[in-house]
Amino acid sequence: MFIKIVKTFLIALSCIITLGVVNAYVFVPDLQRHGEIVAYRGGGSAVNYEKLKKTGCTAL
Repeated sequence: MFIKIVKTFLIALSCIITLGVVNAYVFVPDLQRHGEIVAYRGGGSAVNYEKLKKTGCTAL
């Protein structure tokens, strides 16, 4: 019984890890291509306030 529980846990863990890796290589790069950088940490002159207004972002 214990071995069956361990096998089930390991299979579930393997599926979660596999889905995480697939997500990192398939979906995240697609999101990065669609996004726009409007500000960098540190603020100041690195902030593009014109783009920031267009995105509707309220956090600086």
